Amino acid sequence: MSYFIRPYHCLFALLFSLVGIGGYAQENTENVKIIYNKENIPISVETSMPKIKNNIQKVYKGIYKDGKPYEGYFFVEDKEFEDMYSYYQYYEKGILKKQYSSDFLKEMWEKEAKGENFSEHIEEFNQETIFENGKPKNGRVAFKPFRDKGGVFIPTVIYQNFKPTTIYLDIFAINYGNRMVFEYDNQAVRVSEWRSPYNWVIKKNDDWMFITMLKNNETYGIIPTKEQTPNSFSFYYTKNGTLKQINFLHHISDEQNSSSIISHLSRYFPCQISESVEELFSKLAKALQDAKEPIDIENLILSCIGSEQNRVVSVVKYDKNSKVETGCRILSEKNGEYHVQCYKGGKEVLSKKIQSLDELKEEDFIKIMNDE
Repeated sequence: MSYFIRPYHCLFALLFSLVGIGGYAQENTENVKIIYNKENIPISVETSMPKIKNNIQKVYKGIYKDGKPYEGYFFVEDKEFEDMYSYYQYYEKGILKKQYSSDFLKEMWEKEAKGENFSEHIEEFNQETIFENGKPKNGRVAFKPFRDKGGVFIPTVIYQNFKPTTIYLDIFAINYGNRMVFEYDNQAVRVSEWRSPYNWVIKKNDDWMFITMLKNNETYGIIPTKEQTPNSFSFYYTKNGTLKQINFLHHISDEQNSSSIISHLSRYFPCQISESVEELFSKLAKALQDAKEPIDIENLILSCIGSEQNRVVSVVKYDKNSKVETGCRILSEKNGEYHVQCYKGGKEVLSKKIQSLDELKEEDFIKIMNDE
């Protein structure tokens, strides 16, 4: 069987349009034998396939208590997705201790690269996940696949010491397959695709979140920079009664103007956000774990940004010679006043002093810029 990914249009919508986790095998098959009592409540189960790497047994036994997994190995699968979504869960005295699974997409590609035939059925689980107090501590946890007209999407979260560090989104369709990878490291999230030369990086600068694209050692997107950098922008905003500004370049590539991930995400950046990048990544992983129904991308982005926003009052664009092309600069004076300088087409159209930030009105600046 061969799988491929189709072009997709809404990264976060796909990432969070998920349903719950699959169920334990409830019927006898060639590889799963379940014993029931006369009330038709499961007592025990023996599973012969798949095997577990470094723990080969003829059968993997599990004991139920009151119809629930209590001791041993229990095979979990989803009939709709079969081996694309299956694993063992290992219990001790009713407590989940381990999970054994496989990296379906990686194994498929590795065998295809070697010219080997890839069986639709997993014969061995080689991934071990450790659980503690019912929570994943170390290893990977796959969540139930989501199917739409574009194919099948399988989300997986990698944990290290209880913290999510990597999110996989495996995407399958007829004759198409790919993996999107979200990796958290040192207050940055790196987004990549297995079959793409591009990488995207999400970072925070002061109160603002930026997203950039990397290709052939070139950086594209919204890039923080110094004030009056040629062809840059400056945002003036107030935070807790204090005037602040953020400066950035908007470096566009041809790929960003296409229907790629960056073209959809970049319109939400730069954005103001109260959480750190690590907190944002953990929030995304939890949403992935808890999702019961599709999440709208607009609402998702807004929920990540936070409820209290700093007030942007003016935007300035500089030309190639570092001179103001359009917008209103707001300069702090030593006596506590503010000097407002507005430009249009490179020419100054307004210069005035104000006493307080309360006099800064975004609608006033918009009117000045629109007046002929």
